[in-house]
Amino acid sequence: MVIGREALTAYWSGARKYRVFVFTFESLVWDPVRLLLAIVYRREVDERRDRAVEIFHFSPEGLVRAGEAMYGAADTNSRS
Repeated sequence: MVIGREALTAYWSGARKYRVFVFTFESLVWDPVRLLLAIVYRREVDERRDRAVEIFHFSPEGLVRAGEAMYGAADTNSRS
């Protein structure tokens, strides 16, 4: 679990160890009733290419109150 700006900075600083680290946006889905945002993207991390989705649950005040991510779907549009 990553909570707070310092923890988030530490989490993402780990990306520096990769030679290739690219995220390519594909689409998003917003549900205004559930205050839920899903972001779909392709990711390339060194030799691994796959698809991912990150889901954010917002409070009525517009702050992220929870989030989850799912990785590993086959990238059928991958540049080989």
